[in-house]
Amino acid sequence: MKNNEYYDLVCVGTGFATTFFLKRFLEKSKENIRILVLEKGANRTHEWYLKHHRQYRTTRKSGAYIHDSPKYNKDWQFNIGFGGGSHVWWGETPRFGKNDFLMQSIYKHGLDWPLQYEELEPYYCQAESMMKIAGPDDIPYKKSQPYPQKPHTMDSFDKLIKQKYPDQYFHMPSAKPSEPLPNRPQCCNSGVCSTCPIDSKFTITNSMMDVYRDSRVEVRFEKHVISLDIQNANVKALNYMDVEGNHKVYADLFCVGANPIFNSHILLQSDIKHPLLGKGLCDHRGIECVVDLDNFDQIAGSTNVTGLGYMLAADAMRKEYAGAIIESVTVRDQIRIEKNKYLQRAKFVFDFEDLPLMQNYVAVSDDPKIPKVVYRGHSDYTQKGIENLRNNVEEIFSGLPVEKIMFENLSSGGRHIYGGVIMGSSEKESIVDKQLRHHNIKNLVVAGSSAFPSMGLVNPALTISALSLYAADTLF
Repeated sequence: MKNNEYYDLVCVGTGFATTFFLKRFLEKSKENIRILVLEKGANRTHEWYLKHHRQYRTTRKSGAYIHDSPKYNKDWQFNIGFGGGSHVWWGETPRFGKNDFLMQSIYKHGLDWPLQYEELEPYYCQAESMMKIAGPDDIPYKKSQPYPQKPHTMDSFDKLIKQKYPDQYFHMPSAKPSEPLPNRPQCCNSGVCSTCPIDSKFTITNSMMDVYRDSRVEVRFEKHVISLDIQNANVKALNYMDVEGNHKVYADLFCVGANPIFNSHILLQSDIKHPLLGKGLCDHRGIECVVDLDNFDQIAGSTNVTGLGYMLAADAMRKEYAGAIIESVTVRDQIRIEKNKYLQRAKFVFDFEDLPLMQNYVAVSDDPKIPKVVYRGHSDYTQKGIENLRNNVEEIFSGLPVEKIMFENLSSGGRHIYGGVIMGSSEKESIVDKQLRHHNIKNLVVAGSSAFPSMGLVNPALTISALSLYAADTLF
């Protein structure tokens, strides 16, 4: 064994999960440790993303995974490259609510988490501070610290909805600055947030490069992690491939922090046995809705998504069917082509939670670098929620200046990925514990939304980040 191939810690991926884990690990570690980070993608600049913004997101046609969903037009979209998903998200950062951690106990659907909101709350605050989140004082979850920045300005129709639903409709917490920061300008509200034209939105590369510039950290790009060597309930080595062939690295601790598809694939190829491994892959289901307004001009707010509604997330509703959040989208692709009505249109996205189903899973293919994804559809619970929306959408907007409501499409999802390596209190019902460590392989941490037992109502980025800080803290 070469001495320079032995590390204190080896990490997989450079997205939210690994970066926030590393941030805390470095803060608490000694000065003489050695850390290796293996990234599947390339080291790309912001300028590269601007130039290639229409091509870089992975889809089922990209060859990054095998699409085995013949009856479903289902994409799993993600970014392979330095900074991972931070380059493709839109920067919305609401927290999971207290009840999102207790799906089974409260709603009798899905699974409970082995940790609760109160345990994660301090780490939510830390992640929000690191990202410099802009958010409101009134928000439907308990916060021990205020948001670092004031909220973005709501658009004009949002303000009317807020008047109707003061306790259910809020400013969207956002990782896009409402005020200038030293390294990030104020959001320009151009509506192309998947690749911010002015590099305002939080990304790993504009806000957390101190992690990777640390002298204790070495990063290798375009390395395809294949599997782990496990002996006597311990990971001894990690195997990866590149253009030069096959390689092996050794460490005391391993953190696999890729997205749920690749986390599952790596563990499956490591011959780790568990009936739930790779199973329960799921995603939010989104419905886009366009609302023509009645003699009311929609003047956009100060970022691309300004409103966050919980009108479809009451406890009584979620006991019967999937809840949803309502997002107000200010992107100007819905101008009315009617005289004197150009600005009299609003757009919303209804994002429905889903349940982890065993029929949706990751499997090993003939190519060790390429996982196979099998998807057979969303749950009946989610479908009932979608039908409830269609039957009751007019009630949501009743009393407001609305002329017509039109549903555009049911998206195939793909923006958020969950499951495959779920956490839990027992080895029988889960693969990792609440510290994200494998129940039997104690020097293996599996970070990211692959560990989420349930997806909650909102996107996973902030919760991934908070959970990684928590998991790293528990090691010391």
